[in-house]
Amino acid sequence: MSIEKKAMQRIEKEFKDMTSKDSLYSIGRDSNNLFKWNAMIQGPEGTPYAGGMFSIDIKFPKNYPFTAPKVMSTKIQLNLNLSGSCM
Repeated sequence: MSIEKKAMQRIEKEFKDMTSKDSLYSIGRDSNNLFKWNAMIQGPEGTPYAGGMFSIDIKFPKNYPFTAPKVMSTKIQLNLNLSGSCM
């Protein structure tokens, strides 16, 4: 079995493991490319990030897990009050 095929199987398993209704994040993936994901992460309660939504793009290499995925923050949405602190 090729390294790329093994990577695809591993990514598929991890995607299934990470999709939960109770998590602080939601994950989607490119329907044409299993190696590209997008995740939305909620800021945890009780932290300055509470109420914020953080979008990241994840690109897995063809030889994953032997090489780490590339992660890039694409969008940050915070709810600020008039004093400038997070709500």
